[in-house]
Amino acid sequence: MRNNLLFSVLIVFLSLAGQPLFAQSKSWAAEAHYHRGIVLPVDKFTPHLTTGNPQMVTLRWMKQTQGRKAYDQVWNFPKIGFALGGIDFDNPQLGHALTLMACSDFSLWRTRFSTLHFGIGLGVGFVTNPFDRQTNAKNIMLGSVVNSAWSLGLTYEVCFAQAWRLFAGVSITHLSNGALKLPNLGVNMAMAQIGVGYRPAQALQKVAKDSLLPRKHGWQFHTFWVGGALEQYPTNGPKYFVSTLQVAWGKRFGRVFAWQLGLEWNYNSIWLSFNKDNEQLRFNPNRWAISGGLEAIAGRLSFLFQWGYYIFKPQPLDNIFFQRYALRYVFKRPAWWAMWSMKSQLGSVDNFEFGLGYTWGIKKPSSGRTLEGRNKR
Repeated sequence: MRNNLLFSVLIVFLSLAGQPLFAQSKSWAAEAHYHRGIVLPVDKFTPHLTTGNPQMVTLRWMKQTQGRKAYDQVWNFPKIGFALGGIDFDNPQLGHALTLMACSDFSLWRTRFSTLHFGIGLGVGFVTNPFDRQTNAKNIMLGSVVNSAWSLGLTYEVCFAQAWRLFAGVSITHLSNGALKLPNLGVNMAMAQIGVGYRPAQALQKVAKDSLLPRKHGWQFHTFWVGGALEQYPTNGPKYFVSTLQVAWGKRFGRVFAWQLGLEWNYNSIWLSFNKDNEQLRFNPNRWAISGGLEAIAGRLSFLFQWGYYIFKPQPLDNIFFQRYALRYVFKRPAWWAMWSMKSQLGSVDNFEFGLGYTWGIKKPSSGRTLEGRNKR
């Protein structure tokens, strides 16, 4: 059955590669990848879930950036697109999964006929066999049908014909629901991969040299509010509201990076009725923290990593350090942005967060300093 699946995927891929979109375009590419690996153990309670060798087939539709935006060349002409993946966990408790991710490949090293990529992906995953008290109580990794899906990987690409590419690499794929529904230890798969791709060759455009010069940026003041929900044991219990309000000061350096220092207030209603060893405990639901962060920027979209320390934490549980991994998108220039983030403690996910933010102190560049401005003239 697996061979039939791989054959069907290959037929679909070859059919797509022959369509006018890929036959005529010099930007879009179709790729098919096969992955095989292992499920990484989480703790001593999951050995029965790590016995198989999961397989994954991924179809990707990728667009090669060509320098039309100034940050394309700063990031060494990345590829952007989306990927559809099918997973066989090779384990009856885990079952199968389907993933849909937005993804990007960043070139770390390039020659005339080959490229080494660092790839990232973020999206949603659907699993067939989540935890169920009566029918699947052994699956303590995945507690819900709908999960977030993440991937990181290194891929080596070789051009073996005018429009055809071969790929080989390694990757890590993660599925979890951010403690929205328990149990939620999450699935981490380490996999090797091979693939084939079709993309017409094209010359990369160069951005005007002066558009890449660093701009002078003053201090910026950021504030955001995010909220989320989580569950505590026993499973199928009520959801508890969590919220964060942060103010931060930061400054850009170079063209695509910025650093931040912040102060934030956290509220978590789970501390008002915390269940520990079948005993209901009540704590102050508030926390205060300081944080430092680094932001990587690509136009309207940016990735923010923060490392925080709780300066006021009246609850005797959890770690005093936390991390936040966030995607921000500026939906109304120059200052309003939406934010999606994952908050964790040394690799253990606390919860997902969604919210809005605003930035003061943004200086608009002069028209002569950007590629877009040069094209208008």
